Amino acid sequence: MSEKIVVKCKGCASIFHALSDELAQLRCPQCDGELEAADAAPLPEKPNFEETVKEYTFSDKKTTPEEARRIKEQFSPPGSASSSSPSIPPGQGQNPQPSSSSPVPAPRTPPAPASPPDPEVSPSDEDARDIRQLVSAHERIASNVADVVVGQNDVLHEILVAILARGHCLIEAVPGVGKTRLLQSISEALSLSFSHIHCTPDLSLSDIVGTGAIQEGAKTGAKTPDFLPGSIFANMILLDGFNRMPPKLQSVILDAMQDRQISVGGAIHMLPDPFFVLAVQNPIDEEGIFPLAEAQQDCFLFKICMGYPSEDEEKLVMRRAAENQIVTVEPVLDRDNLLAAQQLVSKVPVPDAVIEYAARIVRATRPGTPDTAEFVKDWVAWGCGPRASINLVCAAKALASLRGSDCVSCDDVSGVVPSVLRHRLILNEKAKGEGVTPEQVTEMILEASGKEA
Repeated sequence: MSEKIVVKCKGCASIFHALSDELAQLRCPQCDGELEAADAAPLPEKPNFEETVKEYTFSDKKTTPEEARRIKEQFSPPGSASSSSPSIPPGQGQNPQPSSSSPVPAPRTPPAPASPPDPEVSPSDEDARDIRQLVSAHERIASNVADVVVGQNDVLHEILVAILARGHCLIEAVPGVGKTRLLQSISEALSLSFSHIHCTPDLSLSDIVGTGAIQEGAKTGAKTPDFLPGSIFANMILLDGFNRMPPKLQSVILDAMQDRQISVGGAIHMLPDPFFVLAVQNPIDEEGIFPLAEAQQDCFLFKICMGYPSEDEEKLVMRRAAENQIVTVEPVLDRDNLLAAQQLVSKVPVPDAVIEYAARIVRATRPGTPDTAEFVKDWVAWGCGPRASINLVCAAKALASLRGSDCVSCDDVSGVVPSVLRHRLILNEKAKGEGVTPEQVTEMILEASGKEA
């Protein structure tokens, strides 16, 4: 009676399954060598199917459902339902199906996919190296700008966080505290174009976005349409006195901030990338102003309050002015480096516990939600919307990168909470009458929220 036995090739030592009465007529399909019975020879160890699929999944080759089924059939025990059809050894998938008189190869472990040459560092190591380089660049930028602008280190840090998070800043400051020189120095350190727009009520739309023109050829005299870009076509824009700009122009700027493009004469013109807007509001202006609505302020990632310098810093400013010291800012990064840094920040992971912590903070600002603190119900008219939650996480990722971490923590979230929420919290008249500020409410919310990660 014919039975399935284990046979071994005398030439290449390959092991196969074959029928006992057909052994004399069979040859090795690998090397055409002579076969002999090898009943005592151990069968090749059958790898675990799940581990094999896992190995393929985490390699450069993604396992498809068809490949997974083939692997499962290949490693099934002899005689099982999944092994009823002959198995094809790896690398012979395009060969014709063997005939009934050919030996059926025993299950064999497929060779591991050929891995590319080992790079100098793994991807995770590359990210860690890039983050270290970003931290070093941040320190050099801060040092270079500090040689030009005295003090305002916190403001500089927040602006850099906003740039890396691809956001925009609304800054509230009195005249003469160095905000123009600060942003200009940052643009020089990042090798970016800079545009300073003095906002006045009579500013026209063409002054900002540009205008269409007809160009006449010098030789042919042919007239062709052309576009003359306005002052908004720069990497970094300083809008000085943004609340003095007419509402129509304010809406154009806000649309450009969000869409990063301008429409003129029915044609779309893309703005430079990166694109960053710093809109300045003067808190002492009372006449001829057009205050931003709360929904418009929500378009800004941060609201930064820029105060006066300390006594020592002000004396140093006076000394430099008296000695006519001229200091230039050395470039640290270029445009491509900055875009790569923004891409690096976007890949920083955020643990679930940090997401829950950020959501708990934002939801605690809404007086209509359950478990809201009593002081929120007493002082807050409207809480922060979902955009605050998104901006909170994006800014925390940038802050984590600047401090050299490859993962966001709750400390990163709490570090950007004041600047993200202060212009989104709308206090009621009771809070204003008691002299309560959004910063005070935000601090109390942070204390009540706690940290679990």
